[in-house]
Amino acid sequence: MALSVIMISGCGKIEDIRITSARLVQITPSGLRGVKAIVEAGVDNPSMTFTVSDISGTVYYKGARYVDFEAAEPIVVKKKTSELHTVEVDGRVSDGVSLLSVLSLARNFDMNQVSVDIEASVKAKGIKKKISLKQVPLNKLAGKIKL
Repeated sequence: MALSVIMISGCGKIEDIRITSARLVQITPSGLRGVKAIVEAGVDNPSMTFTVSDISGTVYYKGARYVDFEAAEPIVVKKKTSELHTVEVDGRVSDGVSLLSVLSLARNFDMNQVSVDIEASVKAKGIKKKISLKQVPLNKLAGKIKL
């Protein structure tokens, strides 16, 4: 999810950057209301090197707020590469949602019923741009990305 924001930075010739895959590798409880997740995203970048930082957002399931998240570290996508990027995410389960519900959603994941808010900063060649997407269905995320 988080890496999809790289495509909307508006820097240079990035119209050919593509997210080629995305998957939830792992999700584990962290305390009573927290989760830690590892997400893996494939990125084909025929363009310039850029960094995605300050990644945060919210996951919604059937319109209900489930988890607020933020990435632990910035992501650097090197120029002219096609690589898998691992993103470690810390999340907090929303009030009124049980931790078991979140873990069950992860096991029985249906991207047609999940949407996200994503905020991030993208920096390339000294230019930094703030990105914000609101309640974008995961199955339509690529269509919402504007260059």
